[in-house]
Amino acid sequence: MELLLDQRGTEVKITEGVLKEAVSNEFASREVIQLLQTIGIKVTVGVIEAAATSGQEQVLGLLDQWDSTGSDKERWLKISRLYNAAKNGDAAAVRKFVDDGTPPDKKNIRGVTPLWTASSGGHKAAVQVLLATNAVDVNVRSLAGRTPLFWAAASGHSEVVQLLLDHGAEQKYTDEDGRSPLSIAQ
Repeated sequence: MELLLDQRGTEVKITEGVLKEAVSNEFASREVIQLLQTIGIKVTVGVIEAAATSGQEQVLGLLDQWDSTGSDKERWLKISRLYNAAKNGDAAAVRKFVDDGTPPDKKNIRGVTPLWTASSGGHKAAVQVLLATNAVDVNVRSLAGRTPLFWAAASGHSEVVQLLLDHGAEQKYTDEDGRSPLSIAQ
């Protein structure tokens, strides 16, 4: 990307969609945003949401145009922290954020929610906290058609699988490749 920007400069059109992908990239987002800031990117609420719902707290700190969007910086930081707590299996932090009013079912640009993230990591206690809110969709599907049950089953997290099934998770859903939680289970 740096070479492209060096050679083409202002000819390169950086759309909101490109920025959303960049800020939600767990492995390169910080470096990409630092690079893009040199050419003066326009931060929108959608870009902020993409970073927050991907747990990109450091990237949120780099987005220096918060005021121009009218966004509530603290709200987005809490959403980011909830995603990270779910990903890391920190049930106490998940509880703190949902008790504090952080929306527990906010999807990211890939259709993934904190429940999906906690389930795929096998974090039973975090999954229990999220399910106890009664504000999450146990059958939420990612853009690839995968539910929280799919990756819990694929990764062999049997206790999480049982917990999801006990809360109404459907086994019938297939992903974009025609695979079901049962067919992918270890």
